[in-house]
Amino acid sequence: MNVQHERASLIFDGESNDADEPYGGGSALGDRMYVKVNAILAWLRKPIMKRFPKIPRWAGVIFLLINLLVGAIITVYVVLPAIVQAIVNHCALTFLEINMLKPTDRMFFVNGTAKLSNYGPFSARITPIADDPNDGKTDPVVDATPPEGSITISYEDVLMAYMFLPDTTTHGSTTDIALNEKVVGITNHTQWTHFAQDLVAKNDTMWKLSGVVHVTVLGHYYPHIKLNKEVKVVGEYPHCTKRKLIEISGFGNLANNTVSRLDMPSNTLTGGINMSITIVLQNPSVISMYMGDMPLRLYRSGQCIGNVKAYDVTIVPGANVIVTSGELKPENSTLAAPVIEEFFNRYVHGLPTEVIAMGTDDSDHRKRSDGRPRWVLDIISSLNITTTVVEFFNRYVHGLPTEVIATGTDDSDHRKRSDDRPRWVLDIISSLNITTTVVGPSNMKLIGALTLGSLGLTIPGIGGDSQDSGVVPLSSDVTAGFYSPFDFPLSVTQVAVKLQMIRDNAIIASSTDYSPFSPAKSDQAGQILQFSMSGTSIIVSDREKFGRVTSDIVLTEGTNVTIGGWAKAYVSTVLGIFVLDDIPFQSPVYIGGFSGFPAGSIRMVDDNQAVTGGYVWGLTMVADVIIRNPTIVSLQVSSLALDIFFQGTSIGNITMRNVNLKPGDNSVSGDVMYVSPSDKSAERVFFSRYTQGNSSTIQLHGNHGNVPLLSDGMLRLSTQMNFTGQKTHLLAKVQVKPALSFTYVQTVITLANPFETVYSIKALQNFLVYDSSNWSLMGNLEDTAYSTIVPVPFGLTHNTKQLDDIKFQLAFNLGGAINALLKDSITIGVIQFMMGDYGPVTMDYQQSFKLTLF
Repeated sequence: MNVQHERASLIFDGESNDADEPYGGGSALGDRMYVKVNAILAWLRKPIMKRFPKIPRWAGVIFLLINLLVGAIITVYVVLPAIVQAIVNHCALTFLEINMLKPTDRMFFVNGTAKLSNYGPFSARITPIADDPNDGKTDPVVDATPPEGSITISYEDVLMAYMFLPDTTTHGSTTDIALNEKVVGITNHTQWTHFAQDLVAKNDTMWKLSGVVHVTVLGHYYPHIKLNKEVKVVGEYPHCTKRKLIEISGFGNLANNTVSRLDMPSNTLTGGINMSITIVLQNPSVISMYMGDMPLRLYRSGQCIGNVKAYDVTIVPGANVIVTSGELKPENSTLAAPVIEEFFNRYVHGLPTEVIAMGTDDSDHRKRSDGRPRWVLDIISSLNITTTVVEFFNRYVHGLPTEVIATGTDDSDHRKRSDDRPRWVLDIISSLNITTTVVGPSNMKLIGALTLGSLGLTIPGIGGDSQDSGVVPLSSDVTAGFYSPFDFPLSVTQVAVKLQMIRDNAIIASSTDYSPFSPAKSDQAGQILQFSMSGTSIIVSDREKFGRVTSDIVLTEGTNVTIGGWAKAYVSTVLGIFVLDDIPFQSPVYIGGFSGFPAGSIRMVDDNQAVTGGYVWGLTMVADVIIRNPTIVSLQVSSLALDIFFQGTSIGNITMRNVNLKPGDNSVSGDVMYVSPSDKSAERVFFSRYTQGNSSTIQLHGNHGNVPLLSDGMLRLSTQMNFTGQKTHLLAKVQVKPALSFTYVQTVITLANPFETVYSIKALQNFLVYDSSNWSLMGNLEDTAYSTIVPVPFGLTHNTKQLDDIKFQLAFNLGGAINALLKDSITIGVIQFMMGDYGPVTMDYQQSFKLTLF
């Protein structure tokens, strides 16, 4: 005992010199333990550092243990709460879906999903500090002030609502939070309405959520944790509040929208037009909201043009097909008339037209009972939908973009009825201001196939010229298919056109401007439009192809072209008279032709042709003809020029001036340039037959003297007609003087002049006289030549010349001859004369006459 006590004392005192001496009562185990303990104690007795020789190592160990204990306490009760606070501050909260259900003025239920992310690597449980008193209740109670445990909702730093978050356990990188029938209580109705309207109108809104929650992390429970994104967390435990800024995507004023259908089926009893518009509203937000009935007022260019309403509407994320119905009827018809006209034009042309659909306030109805909350009504009233409707009549017809505003209304008529929408829902509707795009009808065809009742063409130019203006005045009576884009009654009263003529898929002529308006008549049910094209012209751009058209008209039974272009129309509706602009049309058209003027189409007028002059080169004549036009085409041209052939010989030409060939018979006067007959030629035969009053069949061939755009067809024209002889006898009288000779008598011959110029007798030759009953020879006139020509004047009164003392040789005795001659006789002979400056002209002449006494 004493030895052991002494060794122990030496160990603690550090004075033993026998460190290797065994201890343990002489056992081996005891000796080993003694050695190890002695070594540890020796290490602990040493100084902790050479710098501090007085401080042993065992004191440093004790100090380290104390520090570890204090650090653990600080970590658990100070550091971890700060980390938890920081994680909550910096985590991200995103709403994936928010469905607002059963809204009232004080509350609504919300179903939805939120995503929590960026909360660090630790799994944690987040719970409210108090249970939601309304969980599971169908008729929740909403407090005027947020109850304990709720999360308050602020907008623009103004508290407006509260709700309870569900228990949530985080795991992984993200955690979904399910909101099932959670009650959102509204504490500030005015601010909530303001937020709701901004929610519809803006692209995004900001909520500030404030509250207190309990958090359990790593098995430790941390009550009353706050979240404050704006202030750095320094561990203000346990008196923390929760505050988080949350961004919610708004409706963006429902800007990405289209009108998929626009119907205007009939007139209303109040002087408007029934209208149904189907709008596809794109809601970019995750929020769903029940809107109920949505009355909208339509505006275009600041003018109210009508009202429509959509029934029982719920706006959900994504595409919302909203069917509205109402009336197109401007509040001020005078101011709105140009706007509606523009709208119709743009719609007909398929052009986008901006229409603003704005919610209306309907304050009268707001005085009455309506289950919708005030804030819902305010949203509806604030709606302002800009829609592109394809611009009222013109923009409708043409599909042009035109702005029309449909404003939300409070729907006073509907508010007489009871529904469950609170005031704030109606306010949202009232504040709607939605821009959408109306896609107009594609390839709308108002004017269909054309049938020409008549076609007037005036071909420009002077005959024989190689150039002309290329401007072709055109007129026509048209019957067209009429396909109204509207079902409500309308009638077309006037039409103006701008034309294109197309051949072989190429534009060969076109108008530069619209024609004057001309009367029109339409049958909407029968789909018929009748109008006239007058006062318009087309300018030829492809002369070769246009020449083919005129050639086909002249030479063939008809030809096909395409008539297209644009029309303007005065349209009469219950709302007034509007002008539809630039209505496109295009239709194949058959134009009947003259078939080359077949035999009988051109005929001369009897007794209405005469020689008008004699010149060195020949004679001129005037011939009045009738040309039969079997077509609907009225062809007007400065001249038509044709060469004349008789018995295969060219004997001259005929030029008809200022020709206007209307359908039916047309009287035309032609100038004939006649190459004077030569002895024993076709020319002599023709002129002889003409002067004797006999008709001759002549051939007509077009020549180079026609206008340029008609020359191709005229050069290939070949036809014939009868050239009628003049009917006046040149031998007006043949008289005899009594004589004593039995072989001859003296005669006096009076010559007539049926022409319109002087002719002068040069000689009478080979005149034989026959009995017309049996062609027995009565005698002959003595050949007479005049050294000085004898002129025969022309005119209505003095157009005869008397030739005296021409001897008539009798073929038998005087008595029998005179008795025979007093009967009808026929004389045949040759006359030589000068016709004006041309001559001598030699012609064969035959005429019946009766001899009389002088």
